[in-house]
Amino acid sequence: MLPNRYLISDRGIPRVAMSGDGPSLNLKDTALTTAGAGTLLAALFSSGFILRTGPGAAVADTLDTGVNFDAAYPLLTIGDSFDAYYSNNVAFAITITAAAGMTLVTAAANNIVAANTGRLLHFEKTGVGTYDVYVI
Repeated sequence: MLPNRYLISDRGIPRVAMSGDGPSLNLKDTALTTAGAGTLLAALFSSGFILRTGPGAAVADTLDTGVNFDAAYPLLTIGDSFDAYYSNNVAFAITITAAAGMTLVTAAANNIVAANTGRLLHFEKTGVGTYDVYVI
């Protein structure tokens, strides 16, 4: 269950989060440790903070599908948005790519997370199984 102090944007109007809404601001890291490219599963975002370790070279991590995000966060409605942090804790750049239903809106250069840095990922639900994602 999400903590009641977390607000999300519900069609532009802030409201208190409810269980099933989406990631929370009760940040604790969730590790993604695959040695090669990884999938950023929807469930990983429930902590609000993904800590990436493992690769020994530059790789691409792919966001889960929009359908899987809908299944993981069933209370999100069209127009809702949420943020999560992605920390690249390896010595190589990692590129964020999108699976079906996920549209990376930011410029391609923004989707590259430099070694030992992080990015904010902003998700906006645009339809059933579809999201716009901004890598900031």
